[in-house]
Amino acid sequence: MAYRDEGVVILDITDPAKPLRIDGGYDYSPPFNGDPGLPREGCCPGAHTVMPAHHTGPLPTIAVLTDEHFNCPPGFGRILDITYPQHITLLSTYHITGVDDQYDFDKKQFVCPEGSQESAHMAEFDHRVKGGNLFYQAWYNQGLRAIDISNPFRPREVGYYISPDFGIEVPGQKGRHTREPYPDWDSDLIYVTDGNGGGLTVLRYTGALPSRPPIPGVR
Repeated sequence: MAYRDEGVVILDITDPAKPLRIDGGYDYSPPFNGDPGLPREGCCPGAHTVMPAHHTGPLPTIAVLTDEHFNCPPGFGRILDITYPQHITLLSTYHITGVDDQYDFDKKQFVCPEGSQESAHMAEFDHRVKGGNLFYQAWYNQGLRAIDISNPFRPREVGYYISPDFGIEVPGQKGRHTREPYPDWDSDLIYVTDGNGGGLTVLRYTGALPSRPPIPGVR
């Protein structure tokens, strides 16, 4: 599970009434967001969602990890190899066009788009493809993104949906607020929630499905 500044932690729930933390996981703070020695302007430093991919073997080997924070740069997505839970390995990170920070050589600092919330949020895999090579990533003001990780070292955006600006502002929120995608296994529809008055949107991914499972990460 994602545990904010703790990154990824692993729980043994053999006894659901007494979850037990076990060795392993993935802690990336510091040096990344959440370090108490760094500025913490904005919202919610740390890991938000870790989602293991659907798999063809007995256990998953790939997972997506998302941040949720609105600092500069905003939250990343990360592709992890979880073949060995005690030694989780980072394979790649990803942003999307319009979210990447740019370095200002005059100010000697990174600068980001202003006026909207650009953080990564929840990810859910498409069950139709074996091995877990396609997932849907909610990205607040940047809508819903379809990401192909057939090559987990190089995530590739293959589709997107940007909702209308509904013109409803919940206190403390601005602009679009795409929060969670829920792919339905029976209909292949994607139910997407909006946290800023946009209600529920129903989508269908019409792009080509990746034909191969992700290539192995840890060798």
